[in-house]
Amino acid sequence: MSWLKDRWDDACKILKSKAFWMLILSLIGIGLYVLGCFVYPEGIIHEVLFQAGNVIIVSGVIGFLSNASTFLGIFKKDIQSVVYGEELLANQKDVTSYWKTASKQMFKNKFPDIHEEFLSVIEANLPKDEVSYYKDYEMRSVIEWENENESRVKVTDIVRFELIADSKKKFTYPLKNWIKTSGEGNKISSTMLSFKVNGEERVDEVNKHKQTPTVQDGERCEEFDVPLGGKRLYQITYKVEKRFSLLEDHCKGFQAKYIVKNCRFSIEVPENIHMQFESRGALNRFEDIEEIKSNKMTKIYNGILLPKQGFIVALQKQ
Repeated sequence: MSWLKDRWDDACKILKSKAFWMLILSLIGIGLYVLGCFVYPEGIIHEVLFQAGNVIIVSGVIGFLSNASTFLGIFKKDIQSVVYGEELLANQKDVTSYWKTASKQMFKNKFPDIHEEFLSVIEANLPKDEVSYYKDYEMRSVIEWENENESRVKVTDIVRFELIADSKKKFTYPLKNWIKTSGEGNKISSTMLSFKVNGEERVDEVNKHKQTPTVQDGERCEEFDVPLGGKRLYQITYKVEKRFSLLEDHCKGFQAKYIVKNCRFSIEVPENIHMQFESRGALNRFEDIEEIKSNKMTKIYNGILLPKQGFIVALQKQ
């Protein structure tokens, strides 16, 4: 019995020794290398096995030089960096399928039958071109009578926002202005008075890239193709003047083309024009930040506006 007890004590000492566990971890790491190189030579499994092998071997050495609790913390942190690392995910072409699988587990108790449709809605709102999103979008509109008898108005819009680009590559930013029309184009006008990018006036260049206005579904579209590049953030400020009839276009509003973070809107109209403000599908409320007057209002929105969300102001001559 004494001999058996001695052998048991020796085995326990070996199991408790750092050298033993460093050897075991090294063998596991080598085994992962072999699996990653020969069994799964490509794909995300290959990357995970190969990187995990690196982590385990390196962590084994660190564990040998440090106490067990420190080793476990390093091991856990490094394994997480392998599984969730941006570099690993960025190289995978089927990230969406992993996203769907993970979301199914996340949402299975909430709506298991529609999780894919739910993700499709989210994916449809993600940026698909060079513009990632707008930040701190601000629009100030002043409406004046040009010919009150004919209900014709002059609208001056000053718009400011930060455009966050996907990269520093050169791209063409499409700026569009819309006016409802019955087809009487000679009674409608739109003039770009100023267009600044990071404080630099570029209105002449922008007007050179103005496309021929088009009319579709009762709306006249005027598009300016603005060349940008070299930065990730652009401070855009422009001033545009429009002339049209309230009998044709009696709404003033904003519908996001890209994701917008935070929005502010103010409008001033003649005393005999009634205004009615309505949110356009926004998740949060547009809050009043100034005292509401019969001919002036200022609204602010803190949060995210998705594409096609925004606001609308109905205008009616009294």
